[in-house]
Amino acid sequence: MLCGTALAAGVIVVSTSANAQCAFPPAVGNDIYTCTSATSTGGLSDLVGDNSLLLPVGGSGTLNGSVVFGDGADRVEINSGTITGAVDQGAGRDSFVITGGAVLGGVQQGGGVDDFRMTGGAIQSLNQGDDFDTFFMSGGRIIDFFDDGDRAVMTGGRIGRVNMKLANNVFDMSGGIIDRNLVTGFGDDTIVISGGEIGGNISVSGGADSLTVTGGSVGGEVRMSVGNDSFVWDGGGIIYGMIDMGGDDDVAVLRNLTAANMGRTPAILGGEGDDGLTLDNVTSAGVARFQGWESVYLTNDTELTMDGALVLGDAGSGTGVLSIDATSTLFGGGLNGSISPFLNGSLARVVNAGRIDLTNGAAGAGDRFTITGDFVGADGLVLLDTVLGDDSSASDRLVILGGSASGTTSLSILNRGGVGASTAVDGIMVVEAANGASTAGGAFALNGRVAAGAFEYFLFRGGVSQGTTDNWYLRSTVVTPPPSVPAPQPAPAPPPLEPPVPAPPPQPPEPPAPPVITKLSRRRLCLFAKLCRGAVRGRDRRGRAGLGRWATDGHDGRRDEGVSRGRGPDAGPADRGGGGGCARLSRRGLCGVRGLAVGAVRGSCSAVEFRGVSAAQGPGGATGGPAGRRVPDPWCGGVRPGDRGGGASRGADADGGGECAQRRGAGGLGCFAGSAAGAAAKPEAGQFGGRVVRQRSEGRALPRSAGGGAARQADGADELVRGGCHAG
Repeated sequence: MLCGTALAAGVIVVSTSANAQCAFPPAVGNDIYTCTSATSTGGLSDLVGDNSLLLPVGGSGTLNGSVVFGDGADRVEINSGTITGAVDQGAGRDSFVITGGAVLGGVQQGGGVDDFRMTGGAIQSLNQGDDFDTFFMSGGRIIDFFDDGDRAVMTGGRIGRVNMKLANNVFDMSGGIIDRNLVTGFGDDTIVISGGEIGGNISVSGGADSLTVTGGSVGGEVRMSVGNDSFVWDGGGIIYGMIDMGGDDDVAVLRNLTAANMGRTPAILGGEGDDGLTLDNVTSAGVARFQGWESVYLTNDTELTMDGALVLGDAGSGTGVLSIDATSTLFGGGLNGSISPFLNGSLARVVNAGRIDLTNGAAGAGDRFTITGDFVGADGLVLLDTVLGDDSSASDRLVILGGSASGTTSLSILNRGGVGASTAVDGIMVVEAANGASTAGGAFALNGRVAAGAFEYFLFRGGVSQGTTDNWYLRSTVVTPPPSVPAPQPAPAPPPLEPPVPAPPPQPPEPPAPPVITKLSRRRLCLFAKLCRGAVRGRDRRGRAGLGRWATDGHDGRRDEGVSRGRGPDAGPADRGGGGGCARLSRRGLCGVRGLAVGAVRGSCSAVEFRGVSAAQGPGGATGGPAGRRVPDPWCGGVRPGDRGGGASRGADADGGGECAQRRGAGGLGCFAGSAAGAAAKPEAGQFGGRVVRQRSEGRALPRSAGGGAARQADGADELVRGGCHAG
């Protein structure tokens, strides 16, 4: 069906009467051509101006032949129908859109900045030509090739092959299918594969190229060629062919991958140059596939299983380094794995901050992990299977050939059925230094206690045999088992809780008892149980002055103020000590009342000495002699031991101390446990202290007292009262 007729002004007017034919008369440029139905008898050629061709949605027209435009800004939109020939948009800023229909020939966009968009339909091929061209495909099909693109995004559809050729190209594929190869030419190209499927290889040519694979699949190889290229394989996708980084200094990062991703990749090669490979959170076997790398880094919980030899370096560098971080593990059990340099005579280098585990194999003890070069421990761990027995026992072994072992490494020993035995020679070898290798003195240590049966094993550098100086051995010693500890008994169950008993209501305090005053004659003196405070200076009946607490001399029924803790005019050496509970001294007896004072009474009474009377228990104690024993008393007629006291009393005769003694005489004297403590000693002094001293004078007993202090009697005095006692 005809699209329209050109007027002198160059405007196309659609003629409905011409819709029966798809014929294109000659025009002068800037033309719009529409073909909706029927079949044209020839092609379309318009080399002047900015022209366009439309095959609308729902049409069924067929354009027999080719479409040729000139150097203008030309547009072709195909939503239906068929063009049986090719489409050449010529130079200029051209665009091509296809959502349906078909172009049985190729599409050539020529020079200029061109754009191609395909969501459906089909074309035979596409060449976008020079300059910076853009490409988008979400559906449809390019049966043969797509060439000379510069920036391409593919989310769906299907292409036979892609060759981006020259310039700094970008190909971003998240879906769709490329049947054969994806190729970029010279330039710094970027390829991102996050989905879709590539049936052939991915190849880049010279330049600093970058390839990132996060999904999809590549049925062939990855060939990065010359240039300082980078390759990142992160989290998904499968590559069925080898990965070859080519020449120059390349970097590859494999991240978040497992055997499901890498299981079909036979080799990952660094190529010539100084190349670095990082395995970041990778779980993989097949370590032998990593070849030609000058640096290999295991990071972020990577688990790499040795199944052969890891060769570091290439013909140019000769060697390389393997570094294991603190989170990663190199499994070496089951096979005799090795790490070696590319060139003989060179030394590889292994730096271990993580784990080298030889216990993963099914063969048990006896694996060898060989490093031809240097081994540096960075607080890492080596795990070994060992049969803990005698010197001939089997064990996994770390072997250092030609290099050195330094740093710090812990050895973790897993016993494989050993029952313990004596090691009589070198021991069980766990680290071997061979071919001139050396080991530092602190390079290895055990990672915990190693024991079997009655034997404990310790790690030693060097053996007793010749040439074993740098080897490391386990040697045993007999361990005495610790005494058995009885199992703890469970604590008894707590008694059931009872409801609290309410406290009784407070009782009113009892009124204090009135003071008791006991009148005694000159020969009968008493202290009574009342704490008296204050001090009175006075004179006794004989005119001797005294100063102290309340005291009474009850001669002839009169109350006199006697001496208490004072020094009378006739005081002599016997007066200078003493102190204690309330006490009483008379010619016929002695009464001490319960008190809180410290010390004891001493002195003489009318030349009658009281010796050896012990002090009762008191808070402070004092120097002590032997326990109170029987001492003659010129008045009382003897003593006998009484209740136990805790203070001490010592006289010149070393009497007393510790045991309360009881005196009995005409008046009688009893001494009981008390709280007074301590006494001084003089030859003529007797010491008293105690809580309770009972005097029986003419059948009377003295009450207890809480008085305190000390009493001292001047020579020649008849009576002494001291320490908070008041008597009359």
